[in-house]
Amino acid sequence: MGDTNDDVNDLIEINMHTSEEFQADESPLEQPQENARERENSRCQEAKDHDLETQQAQPDENLKQDTQQEKSVVGDPTVIIQKLQQQIEELQKNSQQLLNQLSEIKSQNASIQKTNNELQPQNPQVDEASTKVNQILKKLEWQISKNATLEDHLEEQDKSTKFIIQELEQQIAELDPGLFRNELEEKERAYLEEIGRLRQRVHNLYANITCSLCQAPWTAEGEHRLISLYCGHLFGKICIERLSECPICGLAFGSTDMRYIYGRNILPAD
Repeated sequence: MGDTNDDVNDLIEINMHTSEEFQADESPLEQPQENARERENSRCQEAKDHDLETQQAQPDENLKQDTQQEKSVVGDPTVIIQKLQQQIEELQKNSQQLLNQLSEIKSQNASIQKTNNELQPQNPQVDEASTKVNQILKKLEWQISKNATLEDHLEEQDKSTKFIIQELEQQIAELDPGLFRNELEEKERAYLEEIGRLRQRVHNLYANITCSLCQAPWTAEGEHRLISLYCGHLFGKICIERLSECPICGLAFGSTDMRYIYGRNILPAD
């Protein structure tokens, strides 16, 4: 009978010791302040995750818009290449940030999993404490699932970023300097031809505003004012009055065949 009582006492002492250890480990769970702190941390984590998703989605959209704008603009090849290289540097920087965030989330998942394992109830007979632990475990499992979803999103975005970088690098590779050299040479030839046409036009205009006899410019009035003969040719007054025939076509003319041209707008329409 004494041995039985001793065994019962030993069992009670073991159970009490186990219960005290479990309660000592879980004492923060029973404090209202700790529960409030956990709820606040959970809300902060949700807000941080939402901001992270928004911040990660925005750069990808901006990069796609910039890429579309670069494709629609034809300009200096050097400027285009510089812009593409700047975009690649930004994408690589963004990719590194994504990898850092991914590493941080993996570390956070490992920490949560470790906490999960530590909170596993060691004494299934303690129902109340086990219920609280199970609630915390559900929260941890939900957080792990959410982090896993965010991790997949970051990995997918990293793949998208790398794909955009490859497209930009391919565009740079396709910008053959030889093609631009040929294009510049064609533009230079067209420019020189246009310059030649302009010079010829200036020469024609100069010829039209000077007397063909003395090569002096006409005047609006005075001895060298502009006179038109019956045949339509133009000369300065003092020069043509000395002649009786048109020096260009040989048509005879008299004083009545000469007409004064008034005003300065005497250039023909070109």
